[in-house]
Amino acid sequence: MNFNEMIKNSQKKETNVSKSKVPLVEATKEMKKNVDDFVSAKGKFKDAKATMDVLGSEIIDYVREIQDEDGFNGVFKKSYSVPGNKEKVTVVTTNRYSISSKDEKEIKKLLGKKFDDMISVKHDVKLKPAVFNDEKLQNFLMEAVGDRFNEFFETVTSLSTKENFDQLLYKAVDKNKINEARLFCKQAKPSVR
Repeated sequence: MNFNEMIKNSQKKETNVSKSKVPLVEATKEMKKNVDDFVSAKGKFKDAKATMDVLGSEIIDYVREIQDEDGFNGVFKKSYSVPGNKEKVTVVTTNRYSISSKDEKEIKKLLGKKFDDMISVKHDVKLKPAVFNDEKLQNFLMEAVGDRFNEFFETVTSLSTKENFDQLLYKAVDKNKINEARLFCKQAKPSVR
């Protein structure tokens, strides 16, 4: 098999779906009322969701301060209940983070020797675009790559947190560096239930 056949066989097949105009149907009086009530409820839902987002963020910030204080005192919890006058909510955090490999140097500086225990480094290798336009490179690649690896491939590095990163973070950074660590290690937004 030659290079072009290999590429052709590995291509993802695209499905072409045509979009047609949506037909308007006749509706009974009852159905028209259902549609109007649905649209009205949808608007109220959007308003309620916006209010919940704002208040939820304030509750999360409040709980984050308590969680940080507890974490630095050696007590780690993923959930906290917050009472209201009539009701209560629970704030739940997860051990999911978004980390950019561009920030590896800063994260290493923050975590120090604990970096290897807390962060996984993954390398993805991609074929350089130039190979697709150069038949000599294609033929050579098909025969054997050998020591000329970096002529054909680009390596992309990605970082991810290891198990219990959220808990270990309190042991790895000083109190005055926790917010800086959060700039580079972005935790998934906690949920308020």
